Amino acid sequence: MNNNGQASPQATRHALIRLLIVVAVVVGFVFYAYGWTVTEVDLDKPQEAQRQENVGNALRELLSPRIFSQEREVVEITAPFLMVCESSNQALPESVPDPETGGVVTINPSCGEAGDIIEVTISNFSPLADTRIRWIPPEGQSRPREDLITGREELVLDSSGSFTGQIEVPRIRNTDGQMHQVAIRAAFPAGAVELSDISQLTVLRMIETIFMALLATSIAIPIASLISFFAARNLMRPIRLPVGKLFVALLFFSIGAMLGASLLNGLGAFAARVGGGEEYGVIVGIVAPVIVVGLAIAGLRYLNPPEDKTRATIAETSGNDYVKMIVNAVLLTLLVIFAVGALAGFFVWLAGQLQVFGDSLRPAFLNALEITREEIYPLNPLEWLQNATADGIQAIGTLLHTIGTLVILIMPIVAAVITGVSLSNVASNLATGPLRNLTGSLERIVGGILGALVGAILFAVLGFLGMSAALFGLLVPIVAAIITGNIFGLVYMQFAVTPSKAMKPARSQTAIMTVLFWIGAVLAFVLTFNTLNVGRAIIDGTLPPTTTTSILGAEI
Repeated sequence: MNNNGQASPQATRHALIRLLIVVAVVVGFVFYAYGWTVTEVDLDKPQEAQRQENVGNALRELLSPRIFSQEREVVEITAPFLMVCESSNQALPESVPDPETGGVVTINPSCGEAGDIIEVTISNFSPLADTRIRWIPPEGQSRPREDLITGREELVLDSSGSFTGQIEVPRIRNTDGQMHQVAIRAAFPAGAVELSDISQLTVLRMIETIFMALLATSIAIPIASLISFFAARNLMRPIRLPVGKLFVALLFFSIGAMLGASLLNGLGAFAARVGGGEEYGVIVGIVAPVIVVGLAIAGLRYLNPPEDKTRATIAETSGNDYVKMIVNAVLLTLLVIFAVGALAGFFVWLAGQLQVFGDSLRPAFLNALEITREEIYPLNPLEWLQNATADGIQAIGTLLHTIGTLVILIMPIVAAVITGVSLSNVASNLATGPLRNLTGSLERIVGGILGALVGAILFAVLGFLGMSAALFGLLVPIVAAIITGNIFGLVYMQFAVTPSKAMKPARSQTAIMTVLFWIGAVLAFVLTFNTLNVGRAIIDGTLPPTTTTSILGAEI
């Protein structure tokens, strides 16, 4: 409050902020309540008995994993049961102890009808043995019986090896007067406790996952280091790249990429066959790349003898220097493509040799049994060491085979990138001097031609991508909108703004440029979107048609 009894502006501002917070909380709560209603959350369903039983069973299985396993000896002891007591005059045999384990099974009563409840007593068994009760009719398959007291089929004997329970006599047709058997199957531990097959497979998959992450990290670290090095270098020094030189580099990179993919791809494939020993044998495949690299390095050193460390200016560069630059680029391009292809072929050949060598180190009986890596087989320490060494060597071979095969498969891309970079570097260096000497209208004309060519290449690539999937069709309208919006702003700055010494335009000029950008972007997007019929392709989920419309009689 001020002296006049009125609230100060700061207090009013705080009150307004608190009011906005309260409104935001209320609106958020309303949205949350609406979302709760839309999702139809029903708390009555989890209270259903069947759902609770299913959830309980699922949680019980989830929280009771079979981590360990142990071999068990199964013993089965039977006791006779007569179906319908008055149907036969034969005497009921008494239960006798098992001669091996001494276990005894008695049932009371030993005769009855279907649906009767009889008592089953187990005694003199191994303590804490896993037990099941099964009913064996004279004919047909046996069936499990559930203990009516515990409600379970799987039973565990007590510490004295005894158990008493109740079962129901099953309903089996046409068995009156016949002798049935009540069988007790008990499983006794008979071996050492080991990891179960599932646990061993889980550990194996965990190790594989760790090594996959290690492989991905080892591949990503050099790439990230290289990129970060260039990024740090660019951040630490100012970069001045003329737009004309950039256009020339992009234009000739595209030309070089097409030449590399169509012409020099064969050189890479030939080098892969040489490196793999398919053309002239293994010895030539190993020696030839080394000789080629040595000759290329010697040629480069001959063409580029040591000179004065002072850097010559562009004006001092002679025609002989340009020739050397071109020859160096050609030699380096051919050398790199040949070396990459030969190394890929050598990797594939070496992978095969490592596979054979690994099999020779593996224990002979494993090769005879054809045991896979996923299967578990007991081995002594020496056999395990042999098998682990063989697995490690073959794993290296598998990695080399994958890398070599991948490089061979993408050899057209490798040749395209190498040739494109080399040609763009030469072209941009050769064009630096002529582009700097352009002035006035000639500079604008050359810049417009280069910009149009680069734009045509860019839209050709975007069109190719747009024809591969429906959503990719949006790339052309989006890029067209960005380019057109910037063109509107540049035109305004070129013709409507008076040049001044100020580095930044005024706020009014910035606002006008922003409005013009959005006007041009919207117009270009709508025009391109409708002309190329992108909307229909997105709605139908199909590829855009190859012929969509015509302008001045020319189909596009």
